Amino acid sequence: MAEVEKGKGKVKVFDSEEEVAVDLAKYTADISNKITKEKSSFTVVLSGGKLVEAPYIDSIEWGKWHVFWVDERVVPKDHVDSNYKLAYDGFLSKVLNQCVDDGELEYFCGTVARKKELTPLEFSDWRKVPATTKDKIWDVIKQWVLSEVGKCLRIFKHSLYAEYFNKYSTLVELKANPYSRTDPNQWSKLAEKWYSTQWQNKSERSKDIRSHMKMPHTSRTISYARRVEAELKKNGRKN
Repeated sequence: MAEVEKGKGKVKVFDSEEEVAVDLAKYTADISNKITKEKSSFTVVLSGGKLVEAPYIDSIEWGKWHVFWVDERVVPKDHVDSNYKLAYDGFLSKVLNQCVDDGELEYFCGTVARKKELTPLEFSDWRKVPATTKDKIWDVIKQWVLSEVGKCLRIFKHSLYAEYFNKYSTLVELKANPYSRTDPNQWSKLAEKWYSTQWQNKSERSKDIRSHMKMPHTSRTISYARRVEAELKKNGRKN
């Protein structure tokens, strides 16, 4: 990398795309750390391309990031040309460790808002809705959110098992190489659980059941109704 004087500033010249990506990642990480110390959030607007490289994954407070997209192509989010897919596959999926609900929370909140037993229509402003009514609404939403968190945690632990269990030949090795974003003590307990006879028997039973299934009983983490709805929209058909 070389720096060239240009006007009142400097222009960096790189020898490869990889050098550009690494330097941009460091620049972004430095700004993120500076802003999150002063404010409650850090806003990033993506237009595609690599933004954050692996060396900086653990040095950033991802919980304070607000990510937006510009110049997105008019394609499904799982399309090879989608900037969302590029960003998610490139780094979001590696740092957030969370389920992407594809609008399910918004969909659920909309359902709650239309539920006559919960949400009154006579108020002109949400701030005028009684606190007791809001508490009832929040209790319904909270139960759903906690259920989703539990499901996401289960998926996350299974993904760790799939990636780490067969990677090391002994329990000692597995404990010594924890996933970087987990508490070492928690990782040690999780590793011991994986090596337990109870877990291994359960894992073998699950494998045997899946091997005899002619049709999956779930549609991954998306309900059949939601998947059917998505397919109808994708194919341009109405319900």
